[in-house]
Amino acid sequence: MLSCKALSVTYSCMLTAGAVVLSYRQRSRQTPYGRYVRHFGAWKPVPAKLAWLVQELPSFFVPLLLWATAGETSVIGRTLLLALFCGHYFQRSFIYALLTKGRPSPFFIVVSAVIFCTVNGLFQGSYMLFCAQYDEAWLTDIRLILGLTLFFLGMAINIHSDHILRNLRQTGEVVYKIPRGNIRTLWRDLERVVRVLKKSHSFSCVLAFQECCGCLWFLKL
Repeated sequence: MLSCKALSVTYSCMLTAGAVVLSYRQRSRQTPYGRYVRHFGAWKPVPAKLAWLVQELPSFFVPLLLWATAGETSVIGRTLLLALFCGHYFQRSFIYALLTKGRPSPFFIVVSAVIFCTVNGLFQGSYMLFCAQYDEAWLTDIRLILGLTLFFLGMAINIHSDHILRNLRQTGEVVYKIPRGNIRTLWRDLERVVRVLKKSHSFSCVLAFQECCGCLWFLKL
């Protein structure tokens, strides 16, 4: 098991390196996902409901497995963070997957997502269970209160935005559609922002900042 500092730095650098590589790749060609799918290759496409269930499930299941095998983890701060993280991925894995009317996904996209979500669940679950340290005063800390507020606000906007997008399609329709109009365009952009806010603040509003600092510290060495 990596030390807590190494865990944070390693995952931060992995995400940063991945973002740089994928951003460079996107300059030359679009990833074949959603509206950019032109053909599915030799593998059959995966139905949207099954794809979302399979690809998101590791980020829900892996932290729970870590918790079940970790022994004493009754610290309320750790339990709260784990519940928020798993609650988000429960919604994406089961509720969103059940309701989605999305297009089928290429097989390799689903496999790539499974790998990412497995690593994501492993690193973040390990941090929450074995590294996060919070005393009783943390429960009334303004950072936690703001973080919880942003988390639940982000989740509400995210779910409502999913509802709007689903209703743009008729039953059995899989064409790509987006809301039109100034208010809906603003709402769509806001929904993208709150996805980031929700994930970063599920770590009590500070983990994303800590990870960035950890990566900068590593590069400084």
